[in-house]
Amino acid sequence: MYLFSVDVTKCERCFDCVTSCPRGVFEEGEMHPILAHPEECMGCGICLALCRPKGLRIAGLEAYGHADRMVAIA
Repeated sequence: MYLFSVDVTKCERCFDCVTSCPRGVFEEGEMHPILAHPEECMGCGICLALCRPKGLRIAGLEAYGHADRMVAIA
């Protein structure tokens, strides 16, 4: 399972991560996306690629253009 975090100070509440996730990992919360089913994540990185303000992080994954903001774990 991947470790997620949402930086609520960067999140623009576009909810692109919610609508783009093919596995339904996220749900819309009142203030920001909620990680409703993180165990369903298959690591495709679509959510990372669509997160314009780079407010979403998934430990161990990097998306194109986000490498400077992601943390890789071995």
